Amino acid sequence: MSTILQFAIFPTDKGSSVNSYVSKAIDAIKSSGVPYQLTSMSTIIETETLEEALAIVARAKKAIEPFADRVYLSINADIRQGECGRMEHKVQAIQQKIVDVNL
Repeated sequence: MSTILQFAIFPTDKGSSVNSYVSKAIDAIKSSGVPYQLTSMSTIIETETLEEALAIVARAKKAIEPFADRVYLSINADIRQGECGRMEHKVQAIQQKIVDVNL
């Protein structure tokens, strides 16, 4: 099975610049060892199960939690039977269809 999970997480009580807090969440994701992609609006991870993906989200929340009274979290998931590696494969499939993709 493959779960691609996209999520945004940040403290809502730290002003307009929260990158120092988001970087703590990214460190937690990175240390999990799963494939991830940071974008300007969210982070995408791929795991074998939804439970594993949600555990990584929980680790990211725990990394931010000591510094914030309130945390925003938004999650989208694509869960599919089959092998992992879809996160990269989906982008490659689009790149094959169009020549210029701005990533």
